[in-house]
Amino acid sequence: MRSPDWLTELPLSAADRAVVSGRIGEARTAGHLTDGEAADRYARLATARTRGDLRGTVPAAPGAIVPVDLLAAARLVAVATFALTAVQVVVWALVMVFSGSAEEPWWLWTALPGAAAAAGLWQARWWLSRDTR
Repeated sequence: MRSPDWLTELPLSAADRAVVSGRIGEARTAGHLTDGEAADRYARLATARTRGDLRGTVPAAPGAIVPVDLLAAARLVAVATFALTAVQVVVWALVMVFSGSAEEPWWLWTALPGAAAAAGLWQARWWLSRDTR
């Protein structure tokens, strides 16, 4: 599965560079790369500015380099959505108990869009991890 061109233009963060550097080191330690090949890939990593610049730098391994910020965003949105929904469900249940009447589940107006955003971020992360160019 190939990703769109805009993904290759994503800028690299320091955390992304650390992950790639670790993969190169692991491949060298495992014997998949010679010292010269590893040095060449480290040099390319040092000059890389975008994900597209990493082509040929990351040793062949399952999965691709996913931007670390994407994982943080996916976790943050998922946790925030769950926490806010839990609070709203408790308030909704208390309103129903103390009023003695059934209320429509108004908490769905924030839970569903939040869940959709979290699912979209996790899907994007999965999609990027399958990019094996």
